[in-house]
Order: sequence, then structure tokens, then C-alpha cells
Amino acid sequence: FFRLSMSSRSRSPSRSLPRGRSTSGSRDGEEHGGRRFRSRSGSRRNRRSRSRSRPRDRSYSRSPRRLKPRSHSRSPSPEEVRSLYVTGFSPGNTNARDLVDRFDEVGKVERIHMKEKFAFITMKSGASKAVREFDGATFQGKKLRVEFVKGRGVPEHRGEKIPPSKTLFVVNFDPQRTNKADVEDFFRGFKVRDVELSDKWAFVTMETLEDAEDAVKDLDGRWLGDRQITVTFK
Repeated sequence: FFRLSMSSRSRSPSRSLPRGRSTSGSRDGEEHGGRRFRSRSGSRRNRRSRSRSRPRDRSYSRSPRRLKPRSHSRSPSPEEVRSLYVTGFSPGNTNARDLVDRFDEVGKVERIHMKEKFAFITMKSGASKAVREFDGATFQGKKLRVEFVKGRGVPEHRGEKIPPSKTLFVVNFDPQRTNKADVEDFFRGFKVRDVELSDKWAFVTMETLEDAEDAVKDLDGRWLGDRQITVTFK
């Protein structure tokens, strides 16, 4: 009985060998699996690093898209254009005051720039109505031509300058806030002989023709309060 038990005990380690082998095999498998896991993790890291680096490469390789500026060169509508080109009047009989009085019948004249045979009138209101009613109408025995100013700025017309005179026509001041003393102060530095003030315009007579010419060059387009003043020869 003792021998049998010893033999059974001696055999038990041999029976445990497969378990040991399986254990060693499992260890080998774990080590082998660990190697596979490390290789997979390494490949994942490489893929991650590559995937992370690609957007950087693309972001630096791509040139920035240039946006084309939108064009704002649309032609303005008649309601937006307030400057009118007026011609056809009698150069010897028509002055700036006559045109201001006539165009004030359909709106409000803001500014007038008059030459011998034509005038540019900027309307504060009523520009479209002035074109409809005055274009082709008879004024002081002459047929007027009135149209919107096209393009930017005021076109130049050479050889059509109104002759200088000592009397200047002043318009576009605020009639509620402007008196004779304000006009005289506006012409400070120039020799003024007389000021004739109306509610819409003023005639300023200078001492000399040279003073009148210098005043037009220096004061035309300047501001009196919140108004831009027009100064032209009568």
C-alpha cells in the first residue's frame, strides 16, 4: 500500500507536466502576445503620428484661398443722383440766382456751380422732378436741357468760363442761422464793399476785381457751419 501511494505520488508530478507545459505555453503565448500587442501599439502610434502629421502638412502646403472682392460698381439710380447738368439758357441774361429760384420750385437747391453756358446744380431734394419738368422747358426764351450728371466728379468744359466780376453770388448757407454779419465774417481777409442778403442767397460786392477772383478761389466749397458754401461770379 505504501508503494502504491508512493508510485501515485511520483506519478502526480508527471501528470502536472502538461499543466506546466500549458502554463509555460501560455506564458510563451502571453510573451508572444505581448510582442504582438507591442507591435500593434507601435503601428497604431505610427499611424496616429502619421494621421496627425498629415493635416499639418496639408495646412502648410495649401496656399490660402484668395477671396475676390465684390464689385460695387453698379450705376446709381436716378433717386440717388442729386447733381444735374443744366444748359441751354441765355448766357447774357441768366444768372445763378435765376436758376436757383426756378429749381427751388420743384425741390431744394443745395449747391450751384455756374459757368457761362452751363451750370451744375446739386439738389437736396426734387432732382428727378426737376429733370421731368424742366428738361425741354422754355426758360427766359430759351429751351433748357436738364439731365443727371453721369460718372464721377464734374466734367471739365474748357473755354466756357463766366467772366470775372466784382460781385459774387453766394448760396447754400442756412437762412435760419446766417445773417449779414456772418457773411461778412466768412469773407474776412478780403475787401468787401457791400453785402446784399436774401433768405436763399447773397450778393457780395468786392472792392477790386482781384479781391473777387481771390475770394472765389479761396472760399468756394468752404464750410459755414454745417453747410458747404458756393461762391461764384455773378
